[in-house]
Amino acid sequence: KEAIPRRDLPAHQGVCPREMIDCPFQQLGCKEKLLHKDLARHEKQNMSYHLKLTCTRVTDLDRKNEELQRKNEELERKNEELERKNEELERKNEELERKNEELD
Repeated sequence: KEAIPRRDLPAHQGVCPREMIDCPFQQLGCKEKLLHKDLARHEKQNMSYHLKLTCTRVTDLDRKNEELQRKNEELERKNEELERKNEELERKNEELERKNEELD
């Protein structure tokens, strides 16, 4: 066991082979916690599992993206409709202002 000087600890963290780390695929669903030195073996042994997690995430993101695109298109249509109504109301307001001025 090699002693690491305190001043070198920040640089040693993240590369220490005895450090416990989360699997890099944790955010995709892999719950494995392992020693840093065992990471390459874990990734090799779990490649198909990690690929499945990745494919599942990509599929979910594709679905969410399609849903957001539909919602965006709907909001764009509603916005166009509101802009047309606003223009119409502005024209009517101008007309009423002219009529009001004529009455004065």
